[in-house]
Amino acid sequence: MTAAALDDCWRRIGVQGDRSCPELARHIHCRNCPTYAAAGRRVLDTPMPARYREEWAGQLAQPSARPERHTGSAVVFRVGVEWFGIPTELCAGILPERGIHSLPHRQGGAVLGLANVEGTLVLCLSLAAILGLAPEAGRGASSAEPRAPVSAAMRSPGGSARLLVLTSPEGRLAMPIEEAHGVCRFRERDLHAVPATLAKCAANHTRAVLPLAERAVGLLDTESLFRSLAEHLA
Repeated sequence: MTAAALDDCWRRIGVQGDRSCPELARHIHCRNCPTYAAAGRRVLDTPMPARYREEWAGQLAQPSARPERHTGSAVVFRVGVEWFGIPTELCAGILPERGIHSLPHRQGGAVLGLANVEGTLVLCLSLAAILGLAPEAGRGASSAEPRAPVSAAMRSPGGSARLLVLTSPEGRLAMPIEEAHGVCRFRERDLHAVPATLAKCAANHTRAVLPLAERAVGLLDTESLFRSLAEHLA
């Protein structure tokens, strides 16, 4: 049945038209009128167009496109001029910088001392020393030395130092960091290979590089990192 064969009187004299239909006084609305109902039945009884069934069958047979989900997340932070990320589930918190009390006979290495974290003394280590970063890239660098420019999107509030608290096989450990960016979600296909220009020790502890806000964030290999932590604590 063609559109011309259908008398859509509701559009002309009904509620969608000039409302001059004499049946409106009795039915109030066109949807209550037998003429409107009969027109609906005729539309439903109209034979399907040619190839209508095949076209819909082809569309429904197509696999549904599922949005790609993020496969991982990391807490991103800066040590010296380098940016790193560690799995979110290993981060016990990021706290304001605080005093670290040195330990006897453990000065000058990766072990910095003890810090009060929520009423508990937690061992603090230098991630710069563990990763073999250049002295000028760590916390011992002079404030007069130039630093690589940091994107505003990557700065922590106020640009102040922080204390990163991790959950490790050795218990809770703390590491001073220069800035905290926060949690970043990523997909594995977004990751890049570790460049050869990265310091050898840092490269050994980095599994991939994540581009983020004009920065290259080294995602740390936690198994390798925790092995080094255990060696420094021995």
